[in-house]
Amino acid sequence: MRWCLLCVLSVVAIVVSSGCGEAPVKSAPTAQVKGTVNVDGAPLDNGEVRFSMEGQPPKSATVTGGNFTGEAYVGKNKVEVYSVKEGPPLTTDPSNTPTKTTTLVATDSAEVAAGTKEKPHAVTLDVKAK
Repeated sequence: MRWCLLCVLSVVAIVVSSGCGEAPVKSAPTAQVKGTVNVDGAPLDNGEVRFSMEGQPPKSATVTGGNFTGEAYVGKNKVEVYSVKEGPPLTTDPSNTPTKTTTLVATDSAEVAAGTKEKPHAVTLDVKAK
């Protein structure tokens, strides 16, 4: 009987001391953004812009003809600019889908203020290729 009581108390002590795990990460507020990306003075034809803050997953926006529209975190963001180029399809791909090569072109930072879909925050990125 004492042995059972000791086992039960041990299990209760372990459960109580372990808690419920870490608290979930609070999501940072976001804003709509719209802008342009120039690399070495020329618009980025095809690419991607990623906005990130520490502890948050990046927010991505597709760049076409130097322009992008998307979502970013309100506050200071680390910005990564990627070039996307299409290549030939893989010989093993029956659907003949072109391959895509994504290359990091530059990093920057941007301060983002609150914006709405009707009036997104404007972001202009003039970066130099690495």
